[in-house]
Order: sequence, then C-alpha cells, then structure tokens
Amino acid sequence: MTATWVVLAGGDLAAPSLIRQLVREGASLLCADTGVDHARALGLVPQVLVGDWDSASPQSLQWAKDRGAEIHTHPVVKDASDLELAFQFLLQKHGLEDRHGTLSKKEAAPSLELHVFGATGARLDQTMASLLLLPLMEEKGVTVHLHAPGWLIRALGPFRPRLTLPARPGALLSLVPLDPYCRGVTLEGTRYPLQEAVLSRSSTLATSNEVKESSVSVTLREGILLLFLEERDPSSPKEA
Repeated sequence: MTATWVVLAGGDLAAPSLIRQLVREGASLLCADTGVDHARALGLVPQVLVGDWDSASPQSLQWAKDRGAEIHTHPVVKDASDLELAFQFLLQKHGLEDRHGTLSKKEAAPSLELHVFGATGARLDQTMASLLLLPLMEEKGVTVHLHAPGWLIRALGPFRPRLTLPARPGALLSLVPLDPYCRGVTLEGTRYPLQEAVLSRSSTLATSNEVKESSVSVTLREGILLLFLEERDPSSPKEA
C-alpha cells in the first residue's frame, strides 16, 4: 500500500495543474506554513497544516480551519524548518519514524510517496537546506519528487542506486554530487552518456546534459547525488 501526499511549502510554486491532478487522483494535501496560501489560491483544501505561522496569512489559516484541516503549531523559535517539520509529521504518521527521530520497527508500514512543491525560491539558504532533505527522506524509505519551477529533482544513493524517468527529448539534465566523489555513475538516454564514471563534487562535468530519448536512466555504485531534470507544466503550451 502506498500513501501519496502533496506537500506545499511557501516558496516558488511549480506546475499548479500537476498539483490539482495529484489531489484529484487521491493524494492527500499537507501545507507547511505559507503553503496554505498556495492551497487557498488553488482552491484545494488541505488535510493537514504544519508550521509556526510566522508567514502564512491569518485569512488562509482560518479558511483551512473552517474546512476541517488538522493543524499542528510549532514555536517560531525552533530547530527545524517548517518543511522539515512537515516531513517529520509524515514519517511519524506512517510509522517510519518515532517522535525521537529514530527509525520505527513497525511492521507492514505503508510505503510513502511525496510530491513537494514550493520548496525552492529566492532564499538560497532555505533552498539548499530543502534539497539536502531529499536524501535523508529517501534513506527512510520515502520516495520524494521535488518540483521546482521548470525542474524535477530526485535523489540517488545507496537507498536508490538506479532511477529511470520519462523525459522530453531536448530537456536539460544535470547530476550534482553531494559526496566528494560519486563512483560507478552510468547515464543513458542523453546526448552525453556516462559509463562507470567518477563524478567529483568540485567538478561540473555532469551539468547541462541533454535528453535524447523518451526516458533517462541513472545508476551509481557509490555516493549520493541529486538529479535535476527539466520538466514542463502539463498545462503549458506544447512546443511546435
């Protein structure tokens, strides 16, 4: 059994039509702080709100409360971002972590899939911190799709050594190592394929590649990296 959630944070929102599609197909909706303003603008009622409410509008909070949203309030002075707190809530809710942050031994915990929107924006420090949460969540058995404006971002590592994604020929693709070295990197379906390559965190070798086929595959033997794949909002006009 897979539990699917859409998580709306307060940054730049990508692909509103995809958000609506996911919710229409049954995904639950969680808003992290200002994400509730995005939900209200989209006309989508969240099941859960998590945050300290230092940025969300009181009108949106009341709107969600009036419609039955479950609200979890944290102090403004805290040790985690609102997005991380939202992730912690979902880990605990689905039996993947206890309240002390340790992995749960709960039997038959459902698999958890997250589509995250609004996690990037003008605050580059918060953007970087949010991106670094991806491998931490994947290590706990969670599949995380982070949708930034124009981009899909995924994490690969020991927790997910191979990933195949549908892609649009001509789209850009970049691999960004998070470890000093990522070894045994094989990339297929691009203009510049890789075969058992070593990628260094101090090199931009694997940035700005180009998709050549209808799907791309990445495999690595050692290390952790982020994959950035250019994607188009399904509602945007198609190229001629």
